[in-house]
Amino acid sequence: MSRWFATIILLSWVSVVLLQPLLQTTPNQIQLDAILAPPSAEYWLGNDALGRSVGERLLAGAEIALLVSVATVLISALAGTLIGALSGYAGGMTDVVISRIIDIMLAFPGILLAIALAAVLGPGIDNLVIAISVVGWVGYARLARAQALSLKQREHVTAAIALGSRQGRILRHHIIPLMLAPLLVEASFGIAAVIVAEAGLSFLGLGVQPPQASWGSMIREGADFLLVAPHLAIFPGIVIFLVVLSANLFGDWLRSRLDVREEVTRA
Repeated sequence: MSRWFATIILLSWVSVVLLQPLLQTTPNQIQLDAILAPPSAEYWLGNDALGRSVGERLLAGAEIALLVSVATVLISALAGTLIGALSGYAGGMTDVVISRIIDIMLAFPGILLAIALAAVLGPGIDNLVIAISVVGWVGYARLARAQALSLKQREHVTAAIALGSRQGRILRHHIIPLMLAPLLVEASFGIAAVIVAEAGLSFLGLGVQPPQASWGSMIREGADFLLVAPHLAIFPGIVIFLVVLSANLFGDWLRSRLDVREEVTRA
C-alpha cells in the first residue's frame, strides 16, 4: 500500500512539472483584489499577500524542487561514487587521505555546512545546487568505498588484474557496475534529503529568490500571516511532507527489492 502511495505522489510531482508549460500558469501575477484570500472555487488553495495564486506557485515550486533535487543527486552521486571507488580500490595512502577527508566532512552537521556555503556563494539556484552537492557527496563516497573494499576481493577482479587490465578499466567495468544497486537506493533517499535542504535554505533566504516560487520561501512568507491566512504556510508544508515521505517510502521499497540477502531469506 505504501509503495503505491509513494509511486502515485512521485509520479504526480514529476507529471505536474513536465506538463506545466501546457497549463499556462501565471504564478507571479499580482491581484490586489485577492490579497490573502482564502481557498475558493476560483482559487482552490487561496492567494498570498500579493494576491498571487498559492496553487500556481506550488506548481512552480515543484519545478524548482525537482530541478534542484535531481541535479544535486546526480552531481553528488557521480563525484562521491568516483572518489569512494578510487579510495576503496587503490588503498594505501590514497585511501587514508580520502577517508580522513570523509571523516572531517562527516564531523560537521550537513545542513549547517550547506548554510555556510550558500551564504558565501550567495543566493541562486546554481549556488544552491553547489552548496548542497559539496555536502552530499560524502554519503555516496563512504558507501562506494565500502563496496569497493568488498568487490575488489572478488574472483573476476583478481582475474582481470592477472590479465593485465588497467585500474581505470577494472573500476569502470568490474567494480562500479556492481555497486549501482546500493547507490541507487542511496540516491532515492538523497532526493528526500535535498528537498528538505532546498526548502530550508530557501526559507532562510539563501536559496531561490523572489519572485521565483519555492516551497521553503512560501512557508517563510506565510509565517507572518499564520493567524489571518494560515493556508499560506499549511499547503506548502503539506506538499513537502507528502513528497519527502513518498521519496523515503520508495527508497525503503527499492532497498527491499534490491537487497539480495533479504530476498534469499524470504525464499
